[in-house]
Amino acid sequence: MEDARFVRFTDEHGAVSYDATYTAFDGSSVTPQRLHTTDFRTFQITQLTGPAAVNKGMALFPRQVAGRYLAL
Repeated sequence: MEDARFVRFTDEHGAVSYDATYTAFDGSSVTPQRLHTTDFRTFQITQLTGPAAVNKGMALFPRQVAGRYLAL
């Protein structure tokens, strides 16, 4: 796990959660992944997919836009 970039999200009900993009490297391939947590004790991990989910360096915007997560 390299270069985790955490972003705080607050939903429409005021609940706070944190999401991060990071680079997963297994010694031969690089995969962008996402962490989700509300307490920094438990985490959900998912692999990012799609044409923009390649290599390294993604960062999430701190809020959804039109119901979608955006990344740079």
